[in-house]
Amino acid sequence: MDIDWVLAITVFLFFVIWSFAFYISIFQFDNGYMEVAGDISRNVVMNSLNIDSFSVPVIYDSGSDTNNSVLNSGFVWYEGNQSSTRVWRGNQSLQCRLIGNDTYWLTNLTSGENYFRIEFADSETAGCNDVFSVAGSIQTSPGVLERKEMFSQSSINSMNSTPYSEYKYLLGLEGDFRVEIEGTGPLVYGKTPPTVADVFAQTFVRTIFETGEEVNVTFIVW
Repeated sequence: MDIDWVLAITVFLFFVIWSFAFYISIFQFDNGYMEVAGDISRNVVMNSLNIDSFSVPVIYDSGSDTNNSVLNSGFVWYEGNQSSTRVWRGNQSLQCRLIGNDTYWLTNLTSGENYFRIEFADSETAGCNDVFSVAGSIQTSPGVLERKEMFSQSSINSMNSTPYSEYKYLLGLEGDFRVEIEGTGPLVYGKTPPTVADVFAQTFVRTIFETGEEVNVTFIVW
């Protein structure tokens, strides 16, 4: 009788432990599933906002400090759209214009090396369209073309002007999502996450092609 009682307790404990382990494995699977589903949805939404951009570095070694110098660089558009071209010095966008296959930009030079970058993208956004004299411009040599993904402000605007249900349908998504972009023009798009649900969230940094602004992006899916 005592042996039967011990066996019964042992079997009972075995099923309790097994059930608990099974529950934990399902819970972990659900978390993993949410993460995978979140990654897929995030990639779909982010790809709708991303744009292929291209950056070409330019270095000019000046012998002295000069103001309102005009520099130019030859053909760089092996990819992308020429009309979207912009010229940057650090975070400063410079006045620039396109003439044929040359890019001209207006800048103040300091003695020594001066660093610039010519950027363009697969975009119809208008870039260098300033008007200034290019007489006496200084020829420079472009560096190696670099490709990177950036956010497109026009794509962000398109998303924001499209009803959520319609945008979600266009992307072929079943689950709900929310995009929060924090910058000089903060934006929140999508539904409010429910208080009782498994919610997957990620935060990362993106640069907007048209403005060069870095923004924090939070993507939430459930």
